[in-house]
Amino acid sequence: MTTAEQSVLERVSRAPCCGAENVPVFLSGLKDLLTTTSPGGAFSLRHCAACDVVYVDPRPLPEKLHLYYSEAEYM
Repeated sequence: MTTAEQSVLERVSRAPCCGAENVPVFLSGLKDLLTTTSPGGAFSLRHCAACDVVYVDPRPLPEKLHLYYSEAEYM
């Protein structure tokens, strides 16, 4: 990750529901087409076979979510 990405995004090293490690990438190179605040703008989706959850990696830092969900309908 670039320095700009590190200020907004964090890597997810374990599945958020069950804590499994080394979860494989399900889809990669996904672009954020709705905002211009995403450095690099590319995300991956990971699918955990243990708990069947699909999650974004890297994900926005909690304090930066407003950059992605700034519209009133998300608040």
